[in-house]
Amino acid sequence: MFATNHAQGLYRGIEKYGGGSIRELTLRCEAGNISHGTFIAARQELCELGLISIERIARKPHYELINPALAEAIIARSEAIYAAGPVAVWRAKQAAKESKLARDLTKSDNDTDNSGTPPESAS
Repeated sequence: MFATNHAQGLYRGIEKYGGGSIRELTLRCEAGNISHGTFIAARQELCELGLISIERIARKPHYELINPALAEAIIARSEAIYAAGPVAVWRAKQAAKESKLARDLTKSDNDTDNSGTPPESAS
């Protein structure tokens, strides 16, 4: 598991405010003045890693930190990878992409279409 610098910064911002309803602009500034698109990508990454959950309360996102111990382990590992240099970062990103592809293939390999309906039998 690997978290990008933007995702790490976003997690630290959510952690600083203790979760809850936090304005996007506030979190973007905490994550290093990232753009809206980068913010959305980092937020999605944190959700996929299982570090945060987001629910809407009165049309506003409400952030919840799910597993702080796991988050600390992932962030510490990610920081070590970034400290090792650009080649290590590239390898970690490639490994993350490959594991995501493998997960997606196993999801779609269970003889169902995208709706979860099994295929028609050819009887």
